[in-house]
Amino acid sequence: MMQTIIEIARHELITQWRSQTLKVLLPLLVILTALIAFSHWQQQQDFIEAQTLWQQQNDANWDAQPDRHPHRAAHYGTMVFRIISPLSFIDSGVNPFVGNALFLEAHRQNSSSFKQYVSSTAYMGLGYLSGATVILVIWPLVLIALAFNSVSGERVQGTLRQLVSQGISVKQLLFGKTLAFSLISLVFLLVIFVIATGFMLQTPVHGSDVLRMCAMFVLYLFYCLLWTFTVVLFSNWCRTNQQSLSALLLFWLLTVIVMPKMAYSLADMQYPIPDRAVFDIQTAQEIAKVGNSHDPDDPYYNEFREQVLAEYG
Repeated sequence: MMQTIIEIARHELITQWRSQTLKVLLPLLVILTALIAFSHWQQQQDFIEAQTLWQQQNDANWDAQPDRHPHRAAHYGTMVFRIISPLSFIDSGVNPFVGNALFLEAHRQNSSSFKQYVSSTAYMGLGYLSGATVILVIWPLVLIALAFNSVSGERVQGTLRQLVSQGISVKQLLFGKTLAFSLISLVFLLVIFVIATGFMLQTPVHGSDVLRMCAMFVLYLFYCLLWTFTVVLFSNWCRTNQQSLSALLLFWLLTVIVMPKMAYSLADMQYPIPDRAVFDIQTAQEIAKVGNSHDPDDPYYNEFREQVLAEYG
């Protein structure tokens, strides 16, 4: 049985290699992903350089303070800058939608500043363009273009009946086709991650970063395998190539575009995020409920002080 599956996969790979679709789409996607990764890697290096410079300047200003009470120093405040992951040039995650700097000071909870994009449904449609976007959004379309007629085409041409008459089961055919397109996905991911490794090694990395990159590769491969199996399965269910292509494009549109955007919209409706001004007002109101430690006549503060003195003397 395994030998039959391997032969089916080999025949499918030869057929795909002879077609112009694979020869055009695979190099095009590799080049596109590599260019996007290189662009984000350059942005990452510029960000790290600017972050290091301003963090050093901020630390120097903090150390240059005159001798003062620690409480007054806490009111003086300091800036902290978010450290980004070395792998963010491949998958940026939420980095573009969160702030890059935070001002710390006593008695205040400030919001992060200098966001690249404001979180909104407009940006949550296809997501932030990165190497991960190409893998998660565009590569399934490539798999659909390559494999939508993998089984339905055999049925339309009449070769499926011949294969079954020769003792090849439909299950073997499905596994063989899935194996072939899984190998194509594996080659695509290997090329992308080899290029990404070259970029990542230009900067100091830790062992944990290597483990995260390996885990990312495994997860992306599993995602591609799911799509490969789904495309081949749809091709088996549909009677014609047109039905298979239409059903797969509709499935891709629903699962990759519509459902994520709908989930974000529903979550935003259920748990709305207040803007910065509203959040600051709400925070001030909550702080006012627990009193003002700078006011010696504040009843809450006096009660709290008496409790502390009674307990700790």
